[in-house]
Amino acid sequence: MRIHKLNIKQFGKLKELELSFTKGIQLIEGENEAGKSTLQRFFLWMFYGAVSIKEYNLNLRELAVPYGETYAFGSLEVSMDSSSLIIERRSGLSKRDDFLRIYEKGTQEQCYYPDPLGKSLFGLTVHEFVKTLFMGSEKTPAFSDKNDGLFMKLSNLLDSGEEEVSYKKAIEDIDRQIKALKNGRNAGSIPQLQGEIRSLFAELEASRRMFLEKEKIQKELEELDTELISLKNQQKLLSELQSKARLFHKKTDILKLKGALDELNELMAEKEKSWISLSEDDAQMIREKIEQLHLAQEELLKMEEEHQGTVRDLELYLSFQEDKKLMDEIKAETWMQLIAEEQKEHTLQKELQKLRAHQGQDHPFGSRKKEVLLLLKKYERQLKQLKSTHRRGRFPLILSLFIFAAIFSLLRPSGLLLSTHFLLVPGLIFSTPPVQRKRRSHLLTKIRDSEKNIDQISSELGLDPKEVLRSKKILLMAENTAHMETLTKKIEDIQNKREYFYRISGTSTLKALASMMETCRQNIEAHQERQTKETILKGSISHQQDKIRLLESDLFYHLNPLGYESDADSIDDFWESYELNKVRRVLLEEKESQLHLSIKGLIGEEPLERVLEELSTFEELSLHEDISEDLLSKKEQNLILAIEKKTAYKAELLEKYEGLQFRDPYYLEDYLNTKHIEEEVLHRRLSVLLKTKELMMNAEDRLKKQYVQILGDEVTRRFEHITGFRRTVLVEDLDTMTFQEGNHAQDDKKLSTGALSQLYLSLRLTMIKRIFNENSVPLFMDEVFSTFDDLRTENTLKLLLEEFSSHQIFIFTSHKRERVFLENCAEILTLKQ
Repeated sequence: MRIHKLNIKQFGKLKELELSFTKGIQLIEGENEAGKSTLQRFFLWMFYGAVSIKEYNLNLRELAVPYGETYAFGSLEVSMDSSSLIIERRSGLSKRDDFLRIYEKGTQEQCYYPDPLGKSLFGLTVHEFVKTLFMGSEKTPAFSDKNDGLFMKLSNLLDSGEEEVSYKKAIEDIDRQIKALKNGRNAGSIPQLQGEIRSLFAELEASRRMFLEKEKIQKELEELDTELISLKNQQKLLSELQSKARLFHKKTDILKLKGALDELNELMAEKEKSWISLSEDDAQMIREKIEQLHLAQEELLKMEEEHQGTVRDLELYLSFQEDKKLMDEIKAETWMQLIAEEQKEHTLQKELQKLRAHQGQDHPFGSRKKEVLLLLKKYERQLKQLKSTHRRGRFPLILSLFIFAAIFSLLRPSGLLLSTHFLLVPGLIFSTPPVQRKRRSHLLTKIRDSEKNIDQISSELGLDPKEVLRSKKILLMAENTAHMETLTKKIEDIQNKREYFYRISGTSTLKALASMMETCRQNIEAHQERQTKETILKGSISHQQDKIRLLESDLFYHLNPLGYESDADSIDDFWESYELNKVRRVLLEEKESQLHLSIKGLIGEEPLERVLEELSTFEELSLHEDISEDLLSKKEQNLILAIEKKTAYKAELLEKYEGLQFRDPYYLEDYLNTKHIEEEVLHRRLSVLLKTKELMMNAEDRLKKQYVQILGDEVTRRFEHITGFRRTVLVEDLDTMTFQEGNHAQDDKKLSTGALSQLYLSLRLTMIKRIFNENSVPLFMDEVFSTFDDLRTENTLKLLLEEFSSHQIFIFTSHKRERVFLENCAEILTLKQ
C-alpha cells in the first residue's frame, strides 16, 4: 500500500492541511508543537477510527475533535495493487456521528472494507499497529511489559508462523483440559468417573449376590409347591386306598405284574415303529446289487491307485520343460551345423598353429618394431639400387630401351626419330661413367646413414646391430598378426556359439551333448506315454464312477421305501441293521404272545385298566412292603406333618423373597460398561492431550532453536549496523535480550538509554521485516532519533534506505540533522507553527 495524499479539514490543532507524498522516506519537519505528533495520530485515526487505547492513555476521539468543534474530518488517497482509493473519515462527539467512506478515485464507485480499516489493510489490531508500525520516542525503547507489542507478535510468529495463532495459548488450553480431566472435583473428570465406577461395581456385586439368592429362593419355592402338590395327592390316594381293603390281599400279585407290564409296554412301543417286511427274493436281489456295488468300488479303487501312481511319475519328472526346451533349441539342422563348425574349427586351428610355428620367437623391439622394419626395408632397397649401378647391368637397360623404342616406332612410324631421342638419349646419359659414379656415391652416403640409424636403434634397444639386420625376416612374418587375430576371433566365435549349447545342456563335448539329447528324447517319449496312460485312466475312472452312480441309484430306489437316508447312513450299515431288526422282530412277536398269556393268568377276568390304576396308586404312595391299617394311619400322619412343615417353610421363604430389593444386575452391567467406555474415552483423550502437548512443546523447542537463532542474528546485524560496535544479541526466550561483548554476556539493562532505544528499534525493524517481508506497509516514526547521536542516526537512516526501500516511511522530527542526511534521498515537508 502507498499513501499519495492527505487532506485534513480539521483534526486536533491541524486545519485545512493538504500534503502529497512520494515513494520512500517522507521527512516531515516542524518546530515543537507544530503538529507533528498530531499528524502521526491522524494516520492512526484514519486507519482505526476514534478508538481509545487505555494502555497508552490515548483517546483518539478527544484528540481528533478540535476544541470548540463537534467533529473531525479528513481523507487519504492511497493505492493498493491496481486500485486507487479515497478514504474519508468523520468522527463526532459520539460514535453515532462517525462514518467511514471508501470509493474508487476515478469511478467514484463505493468500496466496502470492514472497520477497523487497519485490520483489513495490515492484518493488525490497533494495539498491534501502535506497537509495530506506529513508533514514538516513548514507545520505541523497552516496554513496561515485554509480553506486549513486539514480543507477543514475535512469539506468535515463532510459535506457529501465524500472527493470530499462539502455541502458548494452545498449550494453556491443553493444560486446562488436562487439569479438568485429572481434577476429581470436576463432574467430567477421570477420578470422579472412577469413583462412580467403584460404587457401581460394589452395587453390582451386591446385586448379583441378591439376584442369585432370589433365584435360589424362587427355585426352592417352586420345588416346595411341587412337593406340596405331590403330598396332597398322596394324602388323597391314601384316603382312597384305605377304603379299598381288597387291595391288601392282591398287593403281591399286582407288584409281580408290574415287571411284565413294563416289558410289554416296551415291546408294544417297538412294534409300533414303521416296518416294511421284504420277501426273501427281494432281499436276495438287494444283496446281489450290494455285492455288484462293492466289486465296482474295488475296481474304481484300483484304477485310482494306478492313476495316482502315473500322476506321481509325471510330477516326479520335473525337468520335462527343460528337456523339451533343450530339444526345441537344438534341432537337427542345429546339430548338423555344430558338427560342421567343429570341423571348421579343426581346420582353423591347424592354420593358426602353422602361422605360430613360422612366427618364431618374439624380439624385444616393443613399440619400435614397425620403425625397425621400415628402416630395414629402406636399407635393403638401397643395397639393391647400389648393385644395379654396376657396369654389367647397363647392357640390359640399353637393350630394354631399344626394344621399347622399336615397339613405339612400329606403332607410330612418323615418330621414330622423336621416340629414339626420347628413350635412348636419357638412357645413354644415365649410363655414362661419371653419372654412374656420382649416383653410387650418393647411394653409399644413404646406406651409411641407414647403417648409422640401425646402430643407434640397436644401442637404444640394447641389441647387436647384426642381430637387428638378421631380424628382418622374423619381423616380416610378424606382419601376419592381423591374420592370426582374425583366425583366433573366428575360432572364439565358433567356441562361444558352441559354448551356449554346452551351457544350456550342462555338457562340455559334442559326444556328451549327443548323449544328453538322446536322454532328453527318451525322457520326453516316456513322459508322453505316461500322459497318454493318465488320460486313458482318467476316462476309465470317469466311466467306472458313472457305473457306480447307476448302481447306487438303483439301490436307493429299493432301499428308500425301507427308511434309508443317504445322508445319514451307508448302504452296508443300513442293510445290516435291517436284517438284524428283521430277526429281532420275530423274537419280539414270540415274547409278546408269552407276556399276554402271563398277564391273563394273573388278572383273570378283571379289566386291565382297573389293574393299572391300582398299580399306579401303590407307586405314588411308595408302598412296597406288606400293607396294614396301622401302616396306612402312620403314613397319613407323616404326610400331614410334612405338609404343615413345608407350608411354614414356604411362608418364611416368601417373606425373605419379598425383602430382597435391588437394581437389575444386567442393567447395572450395561450401565457399568457405559461408564468404562466413558473412562476409556477420557483416558484416550488425556493420552492424546498429553501426547499433543509433548509434540507441541518439542516442536516449539525446535522452532525456538531455529527461529530465535535467526531472529538474534538479524537483530545483531541491524544493531551492529546502527551502533558500529560488534555485539552479539541473544533473543533468549522473547522475554529477555542479552548482548555479548567478548566472552561475557550482559543484560540489556546494562546499556545506556540511547543504546537501549537502538537495540529495541533493531528488534522492532526485525519484527516488521519478519511479519511483512516484502509487503509494502507504511512506517510512522515520531522523534525516534531523539536519543541517537549523529553517527548512529546516519547509520539508522542508511539501514532504512537499504533494507526498507519497498516501504513508505514517515519520519516526524524537530531536528535539522535528518535533513542533512536525507537531503537527496527523501521527500522533505515542513509544518508551519
